Amino acid sequence: AAVTAFGEREKIPVSLCGDAGGDPASIPALLEAGLRDLSVAPAQLAMAKAAIADVSV
Repeated sequence: AAVTAFGEREKIPVSLCGDAGGDPASIPALLEAGLRDLSVAPAQLAMAKAAIADVSV
């Protein structure tokens, strides 16, 4: 959360690449930490979208 807050304050984009971005179990924590830019493999896109839809931040 500190990194995303710093990025927002300094106008520096913060994103995540890697398997966690498409992991439905990880997505809620990533969004709650302030991440809004996740890289997702095409095969994981539908599951990631569904996981994002279930989170309210």
